Amino acid sequence: MKKNRFLVAVMLFAAIGITTFVSCKKDKSEEPQDPATEQNKENEDENTTPSQPTPVTYTLTVLSSDEEMGTINGGGTYKKGAKAALSATPANNHFLSAWSDCDSKELIRIITITSDTSVTAFFAKKTYLTVLSENDTYGSTTGSGYYMPNAQATLTATPNIGYRFVKWDDDNTENPRIITVTDDATYTAVFAVRPSSGIEANHEWVDLGLPSCLKWATCNIGATKPEEAGNFYAWGETETKSSYSWATYKWCNGSENTLTKYCNNAANGQDGFTDNKTTLDPEDDAAHVNWGGVWRMPTEGEYQELRDNCTWTWVENLNGSGVNGYEVKGINGMSIFFPVAGCRTSSSSFIVNAECGYHWTSSLSHNSLCCTKTSIEISSYLRYSGRTIRGVCE
Repeated sequence: MKKNRFLVAVMLFAAIGITTFVSCKKDKSEEPQDPATEQNKENEDENTTPSQPTPVTYTLTVLSSDEEMGTINGGGTYKKGAKAALSATPANNHFLSAWSDCDSKELIRIITITSDTSVTAFFAKKTYLTVLSENDTYGSTTGSGYYMPNAQATLTATPNIGYRFVKWDDDNTENPRIITVTDDATYTAVFAVRPSSGIEANHEWVDLGLPSCLKWATCNIGATKPEEAGNFYAWGETETKSSYSWATYKWCNGSENTLTKYCNNAANGQDGFTDNKTTLDPEDDAAHVNWGGVWRMPTEGEYQELRDNCTWTWVENLNGSGVNGYEVKGINGMSIFFPVAGCRTSSSSFIVNAECGYHWTSSLSHNSLCCTKTSIEISSYLRYSGRTIRGVCE
């Protein structure tokens, strides 16, 4: 009996001990915590990140070959793989000749930084060209200035009224003249007094002060006086004849659609013939063939120069001759006279028209000057008709 009581007591004590241990443990885990402590712990957890490596940087050094010739910007410290802009600024009358690290000559470049780098911009002075007049009273020049190496420069010599351009001091006679600039250089234009009149192959000419210096005959081919009409020729023919028509025209086989020379349209050529000639050959130039020397017929462009640079005044009954026409006066005061004598077609009779004059040019497209009291124009007319011709020489 006593033994049973002892066992019961031991078991009861053990049960109480276990209960107390569990209860204490539970109570400790459920013990309230300070909110600030909890928040700090959370912040610590959030802010804890793996350590970051220090970024790799490189130095870009930029240099100028000569600070007085030009400057360069863009140097500094850059992260690896960054893009850097280099900017070269040449001084006045200088240029960027090269970069030390590439063949480019661009003033602004973008490079990628992968290591410490040094870049130099090389600058150079532009080439200077001096263009002078031997005598400023005689004429002037243009073309002086700074140029890039191997650039093209245009030299121009402009004579004053009463003078003419002769040559450049290196004996070149082109004007305007185009040169390639390679070094500093000086070119001098040589001018001379420009005679206002003269004789070429026994025929008189007058200088009207035109920009081209072209000289104009004082009368028509076949005439001996300014008011005389002279001879009549078909365009491209060098002899006079009694009848002017397609049937008698030298450069066709009887019609305007059978041309055998000076044809650029197959529809007008004999069996589709074309030669694309646009200016008379010397052997078909009536002024050259009949007067010789360097005489020739004027082009449409030369008639236009005459029209644009001279004063044209209608004159009636020149010197009591009963002939009307135009006095053409140049800027130098010299003048010539164009009589209006009509033209010839079909038969030997004149188309009598005291108010109209026709003068051939050597150009195919606009082959005739037409003068009336109220108009002066350069147009295209039937080439078989007989018209007068005024010669020019250079």
